[in-house]
Amino acid sequence: MIYQWTLLLLFCLLVSCANDKPDKSPILDLNKLDSITLEQKEPLFGKFFEQLVISDDGNFLLLSERIKKQIFVYKSDGKLFSIIGESGRGPSGLLEITGYDINDRDEVLIYDALQRMLKIFDIEGNLLRSVSFLENETINPTANNIKWYNNQVVSTIYDTKVPFDETHKSSLVALADTNGNVDKVFGQFDPFSEKDKKLTFNTVSTLDKESDLFYTNLQTSPYIYVYDLVKQKLVDKGGIQTENFKLPEKEITAYLPISQKFELATNTSAIAHIFNTDQYVIQHMQVLTNEWFKSMDYAAKKNFLNIYNKETLDFIQEIPVSFTPIGEQNNKLYVIKDFNPDNYIIGVYEIVAKQN
Repeated sequence: MIYQWTLLLLFCLLVSCANDKPDKSPILDLNKLDSITLEQKEPLFGKFFEQLVISDDGNFLLLSERIKKQIFVYKSDGKLFSIIGESGRGPSGLLEITGYDINDRDEVLIYDALQRMLKIFDIEGNLLRSVSFLENETINPTANNIKWYNNQVVSTIYDTKVPFDETHKSSLVALADTNGNVDKVFGQFDPFSEKDKKLTFNTVSTLDKESDLFYTNLQTSPYIYVYDLVKQKLVDKGGIQTENFKLPEKEITAYLPISQKFELATNTSAIAHIFNTDQYVIQHMQVLTNEWFKSMDYAAKKNFLNIYNKETLDFIQEIPVSFTPIGEQNNKLYVIKDFNPDNYIIGVYEIVAKQN
């Protein structure tokens, strides 16, 4: 008996000593690398959407202007290089830009949802060709998710044959050729959509070209789904509901007055972007504040970065940030530091591990 008590006492002392040691586990932080002020030239832009597309070599920054329906192309130093497209229905005309991307040949792919067309331009703004996209299909691309993938186009979609309240039964990913014809449809909508009281179809995504992995995230869900584009199947999933992830308490239907929709959505969460670096998968989560609904000022939303281990999709840390992340390239995170069109500033950061 004395021997057993001695062992127990020794164990407690060891645990106590271990707990007295400082925590050596790494924490993540953001380290600023650069700041880019966008050059002002005629025609002046109004408001850019909160999405930045960056060329693979980092030389070009592409922003979508929501009033003029154009893509503004900047060099990495902030100098205006070209303006692509024009508002309207002409050959180069655009009515609603809901997705755009640039490939390694500096060709710019734009999806116009109202015209249901893909329009492809060179980097100087010359129209190369335009084609109908999924014209004869019962699937619709979701916003902000048209991407170049080798000589194909990859997009998240939803199936219009599926009832609005059963979106979890829809396919999720479409591969198409550059003529707008579907090669393959696969995947499954996030089952969390059954709990989604906002009834949204929007899924954000990011593409890791080296591994052929396509990361998807329903905007109103905390969960990440990873698809292999070669095998065309789900290969991983992860995600957790953090303390700041909140859903509306009551269902928001299409028939409610807009003021009531805003009221129900106040202080709820949305996944605005998903990014990937060599080490991390990053959810950019926004909380929609009352001030945001009153002013529609982008800066009025609260922003968080939820960081996951890329290899395991284990949750690492949630980081509140005072700016709006909008893009990632070559392990660099691009954020909006100032939305003012006369002084539009993009910050460039990297995620670094520090010791406690």
